[in-house]
Amino acid sequence: MHQSLQIGVPDTTNGFLVENQAVRAGGPSIPIAFQSSNASAGLIVTEGVAAASRTVTLAPGFTIGTAAFRPVAAGSTNVTVSSPGVITTNPGGTRTVTVTP
Repeated sequence: MHQSLQIGVPDTTNGFLVENQAVRAGGPSIPIAFQSSNASAGLIVTEGVAAASRTVTLAPGFTIGTAAFRPVAAGSTNVTVSSPGVITTNPGGTRTVTVTP
């Protein structure tokens, strides 16, 4: 399973993006934090490294940052995606993941 954060223009209720928008050319990169609340159930994987929390850098010109979820054992975890100064269009930027054997 992959979790992602997209940069763009939200609708008037901040419920979804109506248009993707790349990070401005020449502007700063945007750090995106992916976190699993229960590392015993699953880990976040980026660049081949698995941990409870990983950060992806969204460089200028890009619209999407992604990370993979690696199931570890049966259980449930909340996977949260966040970035400073960025609003979320899904409730709290969190998705509950249930791992079954």
